[in-house]
Amino acid sequence: MAELYVGDLDRAGRFARLACDRAVASGAAAAELQAAAILNTAEFFRGRMGEVLRSGARLDQRWAELGTPDDSFYEVTRVWRYWVPFERMLVGDVDETLKVAAGIIESGAEPSIARGLRGMITLLGVDSAIDAHAAATALLDNLAPRADMPLPVHWYAMMSAFAVRAFDRLGERSLRDRFIVEIERAIGSTGDVFLLRAIAALHDQDFARARQALAPVLEGSSQCLLLASMVDAWLVAACLDVQSGHPDQAQVSLAFALALAEPEELVRRFADAGPVVARLLAARATPGSRGRFADCVRERLAAAGMLIDEELTRRERIVLSALSRNATLREIAQQEFISPNTVKTHVRNIYRKLGVSDREGVTAAALALGID
Repeated sequence: MAELYVGDLDRAGRFARLACDRAVASGAAAAELQAAAILNTAEFFRGRMGEVLRSGARLDQRWAELGTPDDSFYEVTRVWRYWVPFERMLVGDVDETLKVAAGIIESGAEPSIARGLRGMITLLGVDSAIDAHAAATALLDNLAPRADMPLPVHWYAMMSAFAVRAFDRLGERSLRDRFIVEIERAIGSTGDVFLLRAIAALHDQDFARARQALAPVLEGSSQCLLLASMVDAWLVAACLDVQSGHPDQAQVSLAFALALAEPEELVRRFADAGPVVARLLAARATPGSRGRFADCVRERLAAAGMLIDEELTRRERIVLSALSRNATLREIAQQEFISPNTVKTHVRNIYRKLGVSDREGVTAAALALGID
């Protein structure tokens, strides 16, 4: 448990497997469940969402075999298994997360864990909060690290990007900045903390500071505790690319984020990244944003009302095909029996919907969409 708290997941796993074997041999059910919970939690912090569900199912079976004893550590693993659908944006599971977490809190067991789960409840309900300042204060009170009620460093890294964006949505910049300072004090100057600074600077439209904070993360000189932090980092990079007038590079950054997120279906990260990323996803300008997982992200964001996916019209697809063959606007007008101004309107719509800025981007988009 100590190794889990300080962030050495490998050592935590080795000790937990040894403890589990000895607990089984001696019939110590509580120790066995706690060791299994540590193993499940270590997988969760590694971002292996599929394995969290698989090992959680095995743990459920063993818990039933032991007679369903009351065990707070086992109950926490159930929260992880409901958080996985939240990360994947599989609708209908968030309420169950809240119920399980609330049950643990009401039991009074493990006050540090209860405080963290209370923070999770606040985070999940922040968008429906009536009092923005009260919600932000509750986030700070329950998610900011406390020396007398510590939680694993990976927990702080996992919750912090969601929390920083929640502070921004609530308009609580000073509490957000205080939260980031507290997170850095707890986990050190990891890549995850540089990412938090970049997210905050991006929201504040301090783009130079955002790029400066993000650079060591993308370059690899500052390592992140979480794989998901790298997904967030490339999404911030995509937003900065758009801001600097490089939509084609933004699509490259988006493709990196999609590739990192795909193995464990980390869809929620794209939803939380904001409207710029939603527009990039709708653009579908490169092969990287046209794969199976990109389609999955678009579908789940659209189902949540976070994405308006603008398809090209029939006439726009015809114009796109001509553009990809290097036809001039006058040639397209003559071919389609429309005015040059109408062609220009179609071209502007095509560029906007595909998120491209030049003929090279148009050609790549046409290829990605299968338009000859």
